[in-house]
Amino acid sequence: MDSKETLELKKRFENFRKESKNTALEIMNLKIPKKYFELRERVESLEESLKATIEKNYEKEFTQFFPSTNTNTKTKTNTNTNTNTNTNTNTNTNKNKNKILNTNINTSKNNGTLNDLDLGTRKRKAKFDLKEISKNNNNNNKRVQLKTVPCNKEIIQLMDELKKEVLILLQYTSKVKQWMRLNIPLISDGANFGVAVIEKVIGIIGRSEDVGYEALQSTTKYFIARGKLISTLQKHTNIQDYYYSIFEFDQRQIITLKTMFRYIRDNYGIMYDTIQKNMEKILKPRNDNRITSMF
Repeated sequence: MDSKETLELKKRFENFRKESKNTALEIMNLKIPKKYFELRERVESLEESLKATIEKNYEKEFTQFFPSTNTNTKTKTNTNTNTNTNTNTNTNTNKNKNKILNTNINTSKNNGTLNDLDLGTRKRKAKFDLKEISKNNNNNNKRVQLKTVPCNKEIIQLMDELKKEVLILLQYTSKVKQWMRLNIPLISDGANFGVAVIEKVIGIIGRSEDVGYEALQSTTKYFIARGKLISTLQKHTNIQDYYYSIFEFDQRQIITLKTMFRYIRDNYGIMYDTIQKNMEKILKPRNDNRITSMF
């Protein structure tokens, strides 16, 4: 005899099985076809905008972050500004040098210990201080020159939308697969054709899940590869091949994201078609009247 706790757990599990059946039937009959037609319209709009993205000129948006790729006039102005800044820094360093030497000499006079050794040591200290000042100035200039390069806004919007669609797909497939596995009957010797049908349908649903996981993995790989291209471009701003490789890389990512939407749409259609064709075997994997039909 079973205890009260085991009987209660069995009842709870039976209620869970009924709830999972209701949710799975709702997903298979209503939610999957709705998502198919929604994504069908969305893919059509993306295909229309794809031509505009390929013909788009990113040069206007990207040259403001790398001024060295602009015309020669801008480079000349940049060189003039750099020479002016260098002259200003040199004058400032000379002023700082005189100030440091004057302060050291004044302090030595006030103390009454103005000797040759004191002047030599103080000059060395002043030179060391000036070297540190020049290093700090160079580091500040480098920090000012390196500007932050933003991400492609269109790609980020498509990635956010694709992540939402992938999460919905994984939610639907996990619930349907869970109920189908619970609906597999008792293991016996004969009449296993319905069980084989359910296993094949579960395999088709698993393939659609793999498409969703591949879409999520492609996003992280894109950011890493784009960051490497931009870092090389910051080191070699005079090479236009690196410059245009980022444009081509972004366009390729847009095309891949739009194909991912198409793959998800097609998987919704395949799942709905296979489930509706094999609904009888999914609901009743084995015929209860197989013994009585023999007589």
